[in-house]
Parts: sequence; C-alpha cells; structure tokens
Amino acid sequence: MTIVNFYNVKDYIICAHSMGGVIASRLVDQLDGKNCKGFLLIEPTTFSVLFGDLTKNPYPEFLALQDHIQSYEDSMDYFRELSSKSMTTEESQILLEKQYQSANRLVKKDVNFQKNCSIEAEDISKISLPNGLPIYIVTQSFRLNEYRYSEYFNAKTEIISIGTNHYLHWTEAE
Repeated sequence: MTIVNFYNVKDYIICAHSMGGVIASRLVDQLDGKNCKGFLLIEPTTFSVLFGDLTKNPYPEFLALQDHIQSYEDSMDYFRELSSKSMTTEESQILLEKQYQSANRLVKKDVNFQKNCSIEAEDISKISLPNGLPIYIVTQSFRLNEYRYSEYFNAKTEIISIGTNHYLHWTEAE
C-alpha cells in the first residue's frame, strides 16, 4: 500500500529532489499516474548518472561539488554556507534547525521502522511516467541535455535552468 492509498489522497503533485526523483517516479508508476496532477523535480537522479555514461565520465561540476563538500570538517557547514548566501540569518537558522530536527527524528526511530533504500538499474529502467503528466525539472544548465533524454522526459516536460549547485531548493527558493 502506498502513502497515497493509505491516506486516500485524491489529487496530488509530487515534489522530489535528487534520489527522491527515482523513488517518487516509482510511486507514480505504481499508481499508473492516477490522480497525479504534476511532478516537480529538483535535480533528479537519472539512469545515466547512476548506471550509464555519467558513472564513467561524471560532470566536472559534480566532482567539484563533491570535493568542495568534503573539504568541510562537518558537511552541514556547507549547507550553512549555502543558506547564509541566499537567506536572512533568521531564515537560515530556522531551515537548519528543521533539518537537524528531521535528521534526529529519523535517528531516534525504532530500527524496525527505518527501511534501507537501494536503487537498482531496473528500478529506473522500469519507470514509465504517463505521457500527459506535466513534469517540471529544475536544474543547472549543464544538465539540460541529460534530462531531455532521460526517463523523466515526456511531451509535457519543461526543463527550467537555474542556479549553480545541486541544492537549488536551498539557494533558489524564491
């Protein structure tokens, strides 16, 4: 049973980031797109990134971001830096506190409640989103072609180029 069925949701729009794009796509696929009115994806992971050409030849921008985040003693310092550049101090503190609370809530859950998630090639290759489903992909400009040829592209897909990092929802929220 999906969360949509459990709560008897009639109409919904899904918003997902990164690996969440694959998971959300599988949900829509399982429901045959029933009642899904749209899909907003922020830098969703594609087959090409996880299992295709981009595993052997990753974008230089991906490698630079990975190196940059790893240069911090605590990876949360990277997010503090991002939020301080794009939000007021008060907004940044609220966002970081909420993120910290969410992370701690997961850590404190009963281990039987938590589930491990691994994504296999067939999980992505089986995705078949309805052709009439409006899909909006928000991404950095260097990934435009990747999405035009991805599992997320259909007749109603719009790709919006904005920002300069993978965490666009932190820096381009407005």
